[in-house]
Amino acid sequence: MSARVLLVNPRITSRARARFPLSLLNVAAALEEHGHAADIVDGNLEPDTASAVSRLLRERGYDAIGMSVMGGPQVETALALSDVVRGVLPSLPIVWGGYFPSLYPDAALNGTHADFLVRDQGEQALADLLTALPDASPQRLGGIANLSWRDGARPVHNTSRKVRSPARAELLPYEKLGDPRRYLFKSFMGRRTAVHQAALGCRFRCTFCGVAAMFRGVTLLPDAALPPGTPRIPCAALLAITGRYRGSALMLPPGPTSTTWLNDSLREPTPAAMVIGPAQPSASLPSADTSQTS
Repeated sequence: MSARVLLVNPRITSRARARFPLSLLNVAAALEEHGHAADIVDGNLEPDTASAVSRLLRERGYDAIGMSVMGGPQVETALALSDVVRGVLPSLPIVWGGYFPSLYPDAALNGTHADFLVRDQGEQALADLLTALPDASPQRLGGIANLSWRDGARPVHNTSRKVRSPARAELLPYEKLGDPRRYLFKSFMGRRTAVHQAALGCRFRCTFCGVAAMFRGVTLLPDAALPPGTPRIPCAALLAITGRYRGSALMLPPGPTSTTWLNDSLREPTPAAMVIGPAQPSASLPSADTSQTS
């Protein structure tokens, strides 16, 4: 059964600091591979997220709404947005995903703001949930890995699925963001810098970090599961960002897996105007020459 979902990134930063909502882009791409449809609202760029979400809920027939929630200030904006959704469509299932519900599922389910939680890697769990809705039985919900839900008043946390590298040959659906050029920013690398997530998880186990707590040392390249000979997704991202959106630099989160991907990608054809490098200068990567950009 095909479903339609609205994916929302509640506001967590200013418009000037907004970056591509990569988590929602990846989820949207995965859902469409499962036959579902997804729209995206980014509260970091939307001047009035509540009004935008309310309008879309009234105009389009969504089967659920999903929110990406980090701990800290985004919890506050997510709670407020859940209240808005309850006021517009009280029976619409609300799904929270991201670091906060993954690390603190009991707290995230403690209230009426969320009906379901998608913990850890959420693409498959959300696709399975959308297929099961709207009248999923406890038996069916109980079989969806990485899902938390309520059986009456009792919170239920299903077993976790092993982290998997997404086998995806298509580019992220940047067009769902409206004008992706709004996310390009000036950095030490260039005047029109974009961000790209080159790895999933992290091999380190820093006790202060939500990534380490969620992935527990697992780290994978996103295209590792693709069949041999399939074009590499990051290189397609380079071409799209330079060609379609006139980007001049691609920034990667620092880390050993990003370094591995970057070293591999530099062996393949790369747009001449593109500077690629880490979010922080690193001795293991070539330094960016910002004089090449305009």
